[in-house]
Amino acid sequence: MKRRKFLFLRLSWAKVFLVFGSLALTGAYASDPPAALKKWTDRIIPLPQMIETAGSIRISPRDVSLSLPGGESPLLLAAGDLLRPLAAGSGFEIKGALAGGEIPADLREALRSAPNSDQAYAIRPLLREQRFQGLLLAANTPLGLLYAARALRQLVPLGPFSESLLEIPRITILDWPDLAERKLNAVEVHAQLGFNDDGSPKASLSPSLMEEAGRRGIAIVPIILHMEQLAGTGLFRYHPEVAAVPEPGRPLPTDYTPPVCFSQPKTAELLSGWMDLLLGVLGVEEVDVWLSEETNRCYCPLCAGEEPFVLETKGILRAFAMTRRLRLEARLRILLTQASHDVNDKVLAVVGREAKVIYYDGGRTYDSSHKPMIEPGSLSESLARMEFGRDLLAEFETERSFEADRESVRRVLVLARKIGDPAVLAETESLAGVLDLLAHLREISAARALPDEAARRESLGRAMDGLDRTARSLAGSLGRWGRAVHPVPRNRLASRFRDTVDFAAHLADAERSSHAAIGWPDPFPSFRNRPVARWKDEDFARSETAELWADVTEAVAGPGEYDVTFRFEDGASGLKTRAVTLLRGPDQARAKPVSEDRWDFRIGRFDRYIDYWLTVPDRAAGSEAADRFFLKLEITGPAVDAPADRRTCRGLVTMRRSWRE
Repeated sequence: MKRRKFLFLRLSWAKVFLVFGSLALTGAYASDPPAALKKWTDRIIPLPQMIETAGSIRISPRDVSLSLPGGESPLLLAAGDLLRPLAAGSGFEIKGALAGGEIPADLREALRSAPNSDQAYAIRPLLREQRFQGLLLAANTPLGLLYAARALRQLVPLGPFSESLLEIPRITILDWPDLAERKLNAVEVHAQLGFNDDGSPKASLSPSLMEEAGRRGIAIVPIILHMEQLAGTGLFRYHPEVAAVPEPGRPLPTDYTPPVCFSQPKTAELLSGWMDLLLGVLGVEEVDVWLSEETNRCYCPLCAGEEPFVLETKGILRAFAMTRRLRLEARLRILLTQASHDVNDKVLAVVGREAKVIYYDGGRTYDSSHKPMIEPGSLSESLARMEFGRDLLAEFETERSFEADRESVRRVLVLARKIGDPAVLAETESLAGVLDLLAHLREISAARALPDEAARRESLGRAMDGLDRTARSLAGSLGRWGRAVHPVPRNRLASRFRDTVDFAAHLADAERSSHAAIGWPDPFPSFRNRPVARWKDEDFARSETAELWADVTEAVAGPGEYDVTFRFEDGASGLKTRAVTLLRGPDQARAKPVSEDRWDFRIGRFDRYIDYWLTVPDRAAGSEAADRFFLKLEITGPAVDAPADRRTCRGLVTMRRSWRE
């Protein structure tokens, strides 16, 4: 549905619509034509359910006054902080009011009847003798009034100078969210979980986070992490009796940590202790517990033969029931996982109406399309056919709609360049890049089907060249976007951010590799993955820690950004990657570090590769043209005291010049 349609076609409540109509006609003024209304709707996100305008006035902030309900609510204080820059004097009035205050009866009824009424708000002109003398911001709650203040600040931006005039629209708005919980008004946050010296549970959340969330109207929902990961809290050091019993007679992986036995009464008691502490934090009304991400079964006599995820869920519900005896308003969420996928129906049957259930699957939910999350199908199959209305092009019914969206993004890109905000520009460039990437993949798919060999080679080659150019641009814009919104040192970048920046380059490499037989010249050979080292079982024969060295002089094609990729290939145990260092010198012994990326990650059966990022500088003072480049790779593999059949781990290290900027 196009954005324009949201103006009035979303009105599904006849009663509210009739009330709104009476509000809009108060004072007998007419609505602006659609073109004039668009000026204001282009400024406000999210677009209100109902909106009308009838012109505007220009006025100095010195001629505007502000009045808001009293009280110490942080939400009202935040609303005041937002609106105060617009009102530095007296005259034209911006007036905030809550239900029960000075709100006309018809407007009070419209707000009361709105869906999710705790977040509903209205803005309407204040008319005196038919003259536009102010704006009334009305809501049922302080949260709704904060949303009204945010809407007005979007509509009335401040000029660059204090004496600049404000343009204030004569506007009527009634808005409410279609969903009670929107993207950014509830945020799930990992809690700090552990134990006191006496073994009692302890749990906390950042006080500064809670304070800021309270000011912004954001509900914080603390997370109790995946059940099989609770060993990291010190659980088994203080309470070894709740550790699950491993399968008898089966060797364990070197990185094995026991999950939790949910047949032990102590398990629910400890979970309840964490829940109670978190729900006791001011502003917290809900707690989120995550099921295990691996099928870790307990083989004790009480658990044997039972479905492990059903046991987990019952244990979580028992814990919450203990907590709720004293916290009747508390609420619970349970997160499903890819490991629970096959028995989600059984989990849901156990939960009933006792909790909210969040569908999550590590292989299915990182997807913003409308296709079913549980639909089978591989990426290679999707790339092979690339048909509109299905798989990777499922969001675009026809080529015409796809090209229309590309054109829309190009128009937005022009606006983003005018705005000049680096984050906005990089985000828009990234969106354009993703659509261009899909276009080139479709060109490759269509070229494969051409019957003439020469035409097929020419079309494939040109499409791959286009894919490379887009991948280069996309890697740059994604990197700039990430740095703009979260400027942190390189070793603190999240692995998923690195994956996002590098995915287009990996995809372009894969397409080149799969079509190598056509013999099309590669315009970017230094940007392809080049094998530089391998690790194998013998590297960990004497110690679980190892250093691999590689002469990578041939892989370094001048100064710039480079990726070093660890790829797990085979073995019973995973690999922990710790650091990658690039050195320069006449030989390995005398080489000096020039770039380092030091942080910990584990690859194995699930996460099969990870990228480390390096920078090759211009030749440093004292270096020689004949110097060589070396990589030092710090890794940890299977423990030497692990069973022999578990001490296997093999993989490949590649290096390439990167399109990051």
